[in-house]
Amino acid sequence: MESPREPENAPLPRFVVVVPPERPEVYEQLQEAMSGEPVSVIVDRRQEDRRHMQERPAVDRRRTYRRGSRSLAMTPLVGG
Repeated sequence: MESPREPENAPLPRFVVVVPPERPEVYEQLQEAMSGEPVSVIVDRRQEDRRHMQERPAVDRRRTYRRGSRSLAMTPLVGG
């Protein structure tokens, strides 16, 4: 169930379908059905969900305010 690599000059797919690794038959069917379409079918290789971390990062590593105008003054709210 190894997914073939796309040639470097291939157009980007319009859609990506992610198939669970325990469903190789679905992967094969979708690969065949979507050939010639702007669809990429891939097998999910993630081992576990990374969002289970309960801790917040110790330091905010962003260097600048990234949303909206840079001239906007940011004042944290205290209390509720």
